[in-house]
Amino acid sequence: MASNLSYQNDLSRSAELKNFYLEYYGKIGELQPLLKASTSEHWYFDLNTRASIFINETFDFSVEQNNFFFNQMSYTPVTYSEIFTKEKSVIISGIAGIGKTWLLRKCLLDWSNGLIWKNVEFVFYLECRRLNQYPNISNINELLNAFYKDFMNNFKISNHTALFIIDGLDEFRYLNQLLNPSLTFYPIVNALAEVTKYKHVVAGKVNAIDHYQSISTKHNNKLCIQVMGLNENKINNYIENHVVEVKKEVIKTTLKESPIAKAMASIPFYLS
Repeated sequence: MASNLSYQNDLSRSAELKNFYLEYYGKIGELQPLLKASTSEHWYFDLNTRASIFINETFDFSVEQNNFFFNQMSYTPVTYSEIFTKEKSVIISGIAGIGKTWLLRKCLLDWSNGLIWKNVEFVFYLECRRLNQYPNISNINELLNAFYKDFMNNFKISNHTALFIIDGLDEFRYLNQLLNPSLTFYPIVNALAEVTKYKHVVAGKVNAIDHYQSISTKHNNKLCIQVMGLNENKINNYIENHVVEVKKEVIKTTLKESPIAKAMASIPFYLS
């Protein structure tokens, strides 16, 4: 009976966690549309499956950006529901400013609203820039106490279904140790490796994700996608609502005649 009571208490924590996400991530101060809209007609980003891995050993942002612009000119988008209604681990890549964090926050809200991952009791969002602050944390329980101390004190994750979202893998200070287990590493690397034994979504810039994807055949059962930016509907919506009337046709013509301009417009920063 005590065990059942403990389980019910944990489920009430899940409800608290969902309410926290709904309140905290309900809207963000960026160009992207407000996250309260969850229906498919409000989905403004294109996603593309990634079958190949390109490793740029001497990382150069301009190379990554040029590859993105080339891929932008010809790809077959997959729908949000195709990816995120399945309860599988997902690896997400994308260039800087393309909307990866926005996508992850939408996932948090959609889970909280019961739209995706319906059989997952707990979803935990971990930002790598914050993980860097805890180099001596060595396991998941310590990690949850640090990130979610208001909800998860004395929480036994092994009793529940859980999914972890890891944002900004390229910003993880100990990424090289994670990719090369033979190196001397900080305890936090062990904790993050333990996290990836659960269902998870990992997002980061293209080169970091390519390295992560290449280290183990265990990634073969994961969905690998790339965020391709704002789709045509959102670009047109932005032009209609944020461009002065006398300039609208000029911009529309430019985007129609220049594939590079159209590719650049898919990036929120460049569109603005």
